[in-house]
Amino acid sequence: MTFRKWQKGLFSLENETCFVSIACMSSLKAQQDQWSGKIGVILAVAGSAVGLGNFLRFPGLAAQYGGGAFMVAYGMMLVLVGVPVAWAEWSIGRRGGQQGAHCAPGVFWYLTKGSRLWKFLGVLAVLGPSSVAFYYMVVEAWCFGYFWKMLTQPELFVTAESTAQTFFSFTGMAGDGSALLSDNGMLWIVGGVILINLGIIYRGISKGIEMFSRWFMPVLLLVSVILLVRILCIGTPDPNYPDRSIEQGLGYMWNPSKVLVEEKTPESGEWKTVSMVSASRPGAMEEAGRQVEMSNGTLRLTKVTLWDGLRNIELWVAAAGQVFLSLSVGTGLILTYASYVRKKEDIALSALSASASNEVCEVGLAGMMTVPAAVAFLGVAGAAGQGTFALGFMVLPQAFAKMGSSVVFGSLFFLLLSVAAVTSSISMMQVGLAFIEEFMGLKRKLAVVVQGFFASTGTLVVAWFSKDLLAMDTYDFFLGTLCFFMSGMVMMILFSWKLGVDSGLRDLEDGSAIRIPRIYRFIMKYVTPTLLLVIFLVWLAENIWVKQAAPVAALGRGEHGAVIPMGFLAAYVLFLVFITMASGRHKIYHGPQ
Repeated sequence: MTFRKWQKGLFSLENETCFVSIACMSSLKAQQDQWSGKIGVILAVAGSAVGLGNFLRFPGLAAQYGGGAFMVAYGMMLVLVGVPVAWAEWSIGRRGGQQGAHCAPGVFWYLTKGSRLWKFLGVLAVLGPSSVAFYYMVVEAWCFGYFWKMLTQPELFVTAESTAQTFFSFTGMAGDGSALLSDNGMLWIVGGVILINLGIIYRGISKGIEMFSRWFMPVLLLVSVILLVRILCIGTPDPNYPDRSIEQGLGYMWNPSKVLVEEKTPESGEWKTVSMVSASRPGAMEEAGRQVEMSNGTLRLTKVTLWDGLRNIELWVAAAGQVFLSLSVGTGLILTYASYVRKKEDIALSALSASASNEVCEVGLAGMMTVPAAVAFLGVAGAAGQGTFALGFMVLPQAFAKMGSSVVFGSLFFLLLSVAAVTSSISMMQVGLAFIEEFMGLKRKLAVVVQGFFASTGTLVVAWFSKDLLAMDTYDFFLGTLCFFMSGMVMMILFSWKLGVDSGLRDLEDGSAIRIPRIYRFIMKYVTPTLLLVIFLVWLAENIWVKQAAPVAALGRGEHGAVIPMGFLAAYVLFLVFITMASGRHKIYHGPQ
């Protein structure tokens, strides 16, 4: 059988000169799965955004970059990058969905009137989310595992040593395969997480993703509020450390200007933060001054201003990356979800509502819950020195143990993380599923099997190569950062330059109760693409050209934990490219009959 005959037989290709016949379109629209209403789509999109990035990564970055300055940079990136890219992706997705396309390659192909270049650029917005799910579901399994451990073995989290040992053992950081081969049930938990995700996306948009989001997003918010109230009532947990309090934690997070006590490290001579001088406690500044005088030059007071923080280019790169991750913008997730909305749906307001919901969860709940708790129990130095996973899986479990009722509040916290993780991972899986359905012409059941093969294999690869979390870091570097920035730039160029920003804004306002401020015409055409390009180039310079990031260096050394996962990723990329190339004239399929 020739390639052309195989291609026609497998994909049932249409004539290249006709995108979709009128009869075909009317039939497809009748089959098309859609959101049942505005609330459903807002909750689903908010659910895709509200995830581990909110409750683990954002608090870690806020603590690492000094709180207040990071919050200012994050707010600016939200207005100049997050909202414009979200609006662009909603508009592109709905316009493509009206033509029957539900993934970026198909949407780009239709909107550019059959451009092969744009169709292949759209593969970036399939590759990113569908392969980020490989390592995201591993962390999701950690959350479910910790939920069970908090319920049944709270004594594991009483001391810093036992908490760290539990984390290293459960995640398999000691050696490759140690997590899956251990008796802690990690293999079964990972398998269960994969089945949960596949089961939800198999049920479709309205009966699967929307129904799950309608039930569990309110649960997520309720649990978040309960935990936030309990944490804010802690006060000063240890009277011996009056500067370790919730009040200090809130000040560290929100005050852009602060006075820090720094200590000189004997080995390197570097200055590291020890504590923050309380602005409200009487005599705190005088007491800190006396400590410095008695330290024989090993301590100093440093006033950090907003401008000092904003001059750090790494802070801006981190803030922009967090906006992309937390809002799920520019990744293809929103494009796929928006392709299922009705023609006259108010997508401009829906985009803002979903973004606002995400910010409430990220800043108002996750940030206010995690950073103050870390400062209250560890002090500013301890909070600032923790990484993303350490803050969530090592610091907070200790905090819950010291609060009392760790079984209740600790298990509630990890239940919260588990639900948040599922609402995000199903959106990533849906992107890959939509691609397989459309470009391979498969019905839902078989498409879920294909998606399940790649998702389960990729997830097990990451879970197996767990030593120092190298496989996870490698995927996060190339997919969660590099690929997302590239797909975001492609999305903005398509919206603002290829299709025209005026046309896009008219589409956004079609059926909308609000009008987009005119200033956003300039922002979306010039400011946002320029910012994305500059941040992307700075990131490349810092991580590849000037100095090599750890995953890049590991690949250069040929370490198995980086090379083998990247080999599997290369095979997945070839699959996506081959299917896209083979379906050059593209027939759309709309889910289960």
